[in-house]
Amino acid sequence: MESPLPLLFGSAEAPELAPPPRDPYNRVLLSLGLQGVGALFAWNAIITPTNYYELRFADSPFRDSFESLLSVTFTGVGLLSIAALQTVQHLFSLRAGIIGALAAQLTVFALLSLYTLLPVFQSDEGLRTQISQGATASFYVTVVCTAVAAAAQALLTSSVVAYTSVFPPAYTKVYRGATTHPCADSQSHAPGFREYPQFLL
Repeated sequence: MESPLPLLFGSAEAPELAPPPRDPYNRVLLSLGLQGVGALFAWNAIITPTNYYELRFADSPFRDSFESLLSVTFTGVGLLSIAALQTVQHLFSLRAGIIGALAAQLTVFALLSLYTLLPVFQSDEGLRTQISQGATASFYVTVVCTAVAAAAQALLTSSVVAYTSVFPPAYTKVYRGATTHPCADSQSHAPGFREYPQFLL
């Protein structure tokens, strides 16, 4: 049976495929496995601390709906980012996409950590006052950080998946298998609606 490759490439002869890059000591394979295990880190980190949110947003209009709003924000921004990347991802390298996404997530979670810790250094009365008066502002800060983290996760996931295609199929299997590893499933015993955004899986 004649190979379909000439039809796909529109020529009488199929182009010679380049060999996959070398991976000494399986360092790329290990990195892809770690990326797979951490694929849901942003989602888990955003949605897990519900007790903290209940305290921080207690005096805001969003005290009863913050879980749904954070979930919709993360999923919606992620889907829109994936759609937007279809038209612009060719403008930058995979390395730039991966490093940029990781840097954006690091920045977001560093800012969230600082924002969470600052009230702790105040007196008990000052802590209560700041939490009460800043409840709504805290929610908006969290939503903005959630949106940025979702966009960064979409970029990271699409870039890593594209990167795995450069290597043999075993590399894609390792990455995809790691995304379903129990280490990535930190929400399996958490109460509530904890379903992962489907665009990440």
